[in-house]
Amino acid sequence: MWVDTRDRSRRLTPELGLAGFEAVQDTVVLALLGSVRAGPGPEALRVEDVVDDDGLREWATVKLRGFADSEEPPPAEQVQQEMSARQAEQAVCRYQLAYLGAEPASMLGHYTGRDQMVFLLATRVPFRRRAIAQNLLARWCQQAAAERPRSLLINCDDGGAPAHLYRRIGFTDEVYWHRRYQRPDPTRRE
Repeated sequence: MWVDTRDRSRRLTPELGLAGFEAVQDTVVLALLGSVRAGPGPEALRVEDVVDDDGLREWATVKLRGFADSEEPPPAEQVQQEMSARQAEQAVCRYQLAYLGAEPASMLGHYTGRDQMVFLLATRVPFRRRAIAQNLLARWCQQAAAERPRSLLINCDDGGAPAHLYRRIGFTDEVYWHRRYQRPDPTRRE
């Protein structure tokens, strides 16, 4: 279940708790105001659009490693699930990979159209703290500007390090927020 707006969530959380629901994630959508203030990233950084299944497989692998904070290769079935989800959205999305040398370092996925939104951005652990994700965002903003969208948006977990980074580089207008609740799985053992 989703509850949109912080005030409504504050009012409903006690009652939802009594009904067995737990708050599991807060998500915020931020809009870019003005220009992005991003670090330049490594000089040798190369960014490519994903244009085929091989590129999408590599993109999915980078995404899964980045979100897992691990360099362990993700299971093949997990990569295939990610690819299937992205293929279903390809008509309205664009996917990009950033490379340092031959190594895929970071990935970005964004919705196209009048209101463009980055919905996935991750950098593999060995490539972090080099402004690679900032560089990807700056390139996306520059490319999108040529299309003259109404807004440039990014979504992320509220309160986490990515949200702080995005606010610092110019995504400062909060346009949407929601909290996701769920009932614990009674069959799950801890």
